[in-house]
Amino acid sequence: HNERQTARIVRSSFRVTALLAFPMGLGLWSLSGPIFRLFYPRYDGELGGQLLSVLGIASIFVCLMLISNSILQSYGRVHVPVFTMLIGGVVKIIFNYNLTAVPSINIHAAPFGTLVCFVIVSSLNLFFVYRTMEDKPNYFKVFAKPLVASLVMAVCAKVSYRFFAAHIALGGATTTQIVNVGLAVVLAVIVYVALVLALRIVTRDDLALLPKGEKLARILHVR
Repeated sequence: HNERQTARIVRSSFRVTALLAFPMGLGLWSLSGPIFRLFYPRYDGELGGQLLSVLGIASIFVCLMLISNSILQSYGRVHVPVFTMLIGGVVKIIFNYNLTAVPSINIHAAPFGTLVCFVIVSSLNLFFVYRTMEDKPNYFKVFAKPLVASLVMAVCAKVSYRFFAAHIALGGATTTQIVNVGLAVVLAVIVYVALVLALRIVTRDDLALLPKGEKLARILHVR
């Protein structure tokens, strides 16, 4: 019944989720084509990359759904996540059933159906979290900075991969692809970490929710 402490934990939980989910999803979106070609070189890399990029964005909303489910359940509103998942599931079935039959859309409907489903579920969950809490979370304040940092990181990953792909060619195609994707990922991680620290996105309380978070906070000099 400590609303102030509960609100602090909820805000930190959302920030940590955004800190991990946003770069994960947007990173997969930005390098979807190269990653798909790396793991499935025999298949259509353009089509596979398009499908994977949509699923990358969808993964962000899956993470938001999971953390908001936990928050709602901790408040005793265990029926709400079931209700929102049912709505999202019905929308996905309708979406997939009707659009996959359209020749011009076909397989593209599957990942888009997943994206629409989890956007609806996570949005409804966030709405009910807001309605449930006395100390209302400021979603813009929580999510804005991680989103900006992740978008910059994603652009960096996409641009750097194109640069490396144009200038690096090793013995084999697979080796070249591994090196190019790996360098783009490493550079993107460096940019993202630098932005997280520069924008002061994360606090010591946020890191305390992670395993060995206190040690990480000391290393990064996070207050």
